[in-house]
Amino acid sequence: NSFFRVSVEVLAKQMTLIDQTAFHSIPIIEYLDKAWERPRYCGVNDNTRSWIDRFNAGSEYFITQILSSKGEEERIHRVNHIAKLGKTLLDMNNFMSAAMVTFALSHISLKNIESLWRNLPKNTVGYIDELIICMSHAQNYANYRKRLQKVHPVKLCRVKSDDRHNILISKPCIPNLLVHHKDIFYEHESYSMKTGIKNSHISFQRSRLLGKHLLLLHNLRKNVYVFKTDIAVALMLEQNIKPRLSFLESNKTKSQNQIYCFGKTISHHSS
Repeated sequence: NSFFRVSVEVLAKQMTLIDQTAFHSIPIIEYLDKAWERPRYCGVNDNTRSWIDRFNAGSEYFITQILSSKGEEERIHRVNHIAKLGKTLLDMNNFMSAAMVTFALSHISLKNIESLWRNLPKNTVGYIDELIICMSHAQNYANYRKRLQKVHPVKLCRVKSDDRHNILISKPCIPNLLVHHKDIFYEHESYSMKTGIKNSHISFQRSRLLGKHLLLLHNLRKNVYVFKTDIAVALMLEQNIKPRLSFLESNKTKSQNQIYCFGKTISHHSS
């Protein structure tokens, strides 16, 4: 498989460029009123839906590539390659694709293969643990938020070379939109529940709370990655992802069931 013959650094850079284009294409309006979960025919979330579809397709690709390995040695090699890729994406501050890799490596179909986890190199286990810890749901994604704060500090930082100015020091970043969707929806819904103000009424306080999240996502687009495009690798990534794009929930459920059964079969023969 050509994917596993390309260095993780090259793969991470090309994935990040693709993710950057997708993130920057989402208009602010698609973050409001839980638009990202509305049916496709409404036409109010086309760019966000595309983002979510690619996230699901990418995680499915990684899972199936591990499960379809010819033997235990190749399976370990593929997990090691994908884990290194996830760690590299995390270090590049591409939190969305890092979350996608984490989701894939944490899938139940892989967890059931006990021999795989027993024989993984310690550094690979370390990469996976770091990814899982960063993307943990614990304390409202506290670890992810700490990393994001380091990349994009919300407070002003003083620059030693020029004490007359306080500026924001931030780096290129692609956020984990799953977390920010949750934040925006919580602010929208919880404020109505706490105050009794209906959604149809204008609330300036709620608008300010929502505006804080929207401004963060807007500001995260200001610093961009400037990696050189590798057309061959970008095309290979697209060819791997495109066949797994699924636009119907029934197809997604069927695919997940097949993956689970495949993983269970491998686990039975490996034990």
